[in-house]
Amino acid sequence: MPKRGENIYKRKDNRWEGRFAILQPDGSSKYKSVYAKTYAEVKAKLQTSREEVKQNAPTLPQCSLTVQELLQNWLAAKSNSVKLSSYLRYENLVSNQLIPSLGKLSLKELTAKRLSAFIRQKQSAGRLDKKGGLSAKTITDMLAVIKAAVKMAAAEYNLPQAAALLELKAPACRQKSVGTFSDYEITQISKYILAKPDRQNLAILLSLNCGLRLGEVCALSWPDIDFNSQTLTVRRNVQRVTREGKSQLLLQTPKSESSCRTIPLTAEIILLLKHLQGEAKGEYVFSGSKPLEPRTLQYRFAAILKKCGIAKRNFHTLRHTFATKYIAAGADVKSLSEILGHAKVNITMQLYVHPTMEQKRAGIEAISLLEGLVA
Repeated sequence: MPKRGENIYKRKDNRWEGRFAILQPDGSSKYKSVYAKTYAEVKAKLQTSREEVKQNAPTLPQCSLTVQELLQNWLAAKSNSVKLSSYLRYENLVSNQLIPSLGKLSLKELTAKRLSAFIRQKQSAGRLDKKGGLSAKTITDMLAVIKAAVKMAAAEYNLPQAAALLELKAPACRQKSVGTFSDYEITQISKYILAKPDRQNLAILLSLNCGLRLGEVCALSWPDIDFNSQTLTVRRNVQRVTREGKSQLLLQTPKSESSCRTIPLTAEIILLLKHLQGEAKGEYVFSGSKPLEPRTLQYRFAAILKKCGIAKRNFHTLRHTFATKYIAAGADVKSLSEILGHAKVNITMQLYVHPTMEQKRAGIEAISLLEGLVA
């Protein structure tokens, strides 16, 4: 039977197919398939085809780089092509996880077997605080960094093990269930905020009614609010990052192109914002002369939940609640996807739409086959 990572599958026509990657001059991969009637035959063909590709590959110089040198070169190449927050994330993974474990190896010593062992070790005991393994998401990110660096090296050097490295699969990432607030909880939160409508409280209410991310609402400035058209435009995002060992607030464009978007506002939200504008003392809607600190808003949110007698939840629950209520009201998913700033509708459906028990019950009853038949 095929093993994980072999890329051997049984087709619907009962033939077996094996796929393998062929590195291109630019470091990208092109896939080729071989076919046979049995698993054993296709496995043998796969091995033969890989050997033929190796023999016919253009002659490239041998690589004398260490893994540390390769990763540092890759970081330098990325420094001007990605957002600073992304670069700092890569740098943190390289400095704290990859180089300490793999850095001293020569690149030719970095095999798929050794990298697989490294991944397993990080899954079981990879945390810097010695409290267990790293999350699947962190390991996936690390593997992506290594693969990108190997691709870059393969464009210049002879790396016979590169194809096997690039075919390694990351562990499955299980999306954590965020959940939503109930109608009762929404009412309690809204009543509390409207009784004390200060800046931070209204920031929370806006997120609940517009689905804004934490960093987006903290970075909101008055020019982003169009009172005439009753809209809000997301142009910036703020987050706390660590740079050169120091924590700092980073203000930048949103996480993706689709995250820059314009959202319609209700008359009630516009009225609350107008009252707030009358007291404005700076550029930023919910703070003043500088963006609101995300941690400050998270602390306020936790305090409100406690005072309302509601179980502690993540700030992101507000965004999930907005999305679910939007769909429950009968609105279309495409519109919701644009309001949330997603590049694809399936992201919205998979991560942010949580059907309520009432919706499920209504659907079951709508197709009931027993209506009128049971006394």
